[in-house]
Amino acid sequence: MLEVRAADDRVPTVGDWLALLHPHTWMPVRSTDVELALQQMSVMVRSGLTLLTAIKFIAEYARSLAMRRVWEEVAEKIQGGSSLADALTGYRCFGHLVVQLVRVGEQTGTLEQVVNRAAKALERRRLLRTQLLTAMFYPAVVFVAAISVAVFIVVAVIPKLQVFLQALAGNYRQSRRLCSTSRTLSRLTAP
Repeated sequence: MLEVRAADDRVPTVGDWLALLHPHTWMPVRSTDVELALQQMSVMVRSGLTLLTAIKFIAEYARSLAMRRVWEEVAEKIQGGSSLADALTGYRCFGHLVVQLVRVGEQTGTLEQVVNRAAKALERRRLLRTQLLTAMFYPAVVFVAAISVAVFIVVAVIPKLQVFLQALAGNYRQSRRLCSTSRTLSRLTAP
């Protein structure tokens, strides 16, 4: 059904334009947003709020505009008679694990506990990813630094030591190879 509304006659202010620059208005839904929303839903349902009321509160106070839109659409689907799991199914931000846990929670009557477990599972996955990236950062930096130093020595230092190395080149095959490799790389990298 098409809904007709009056045009908004309000003129956008500088604050409205500056608000559009804030990352929460244009960034996609993050895993931490979903994790926080699921934790909030668990607490609200445990405290006695209805599921629909809890979802509307989560939508109203969501930091991200994209997350707010997702929760508003989920609330509309639930009002239309859909289950929470079916309402979450259409959104990529809710992984298969979350949807299936919610489905089990709805069927067994333990939605609040299951949603809390889903939030904890997302938190564990986020922490594992963070630890993995942190652990891989240092070796990657050392590898890049080592390659950079090796290229610098072959391209910049060895050509300056060419006279000395050529004196040794008569006696050592490795010195001749090093000099020829350095000349080749210098020619390739020269502008």
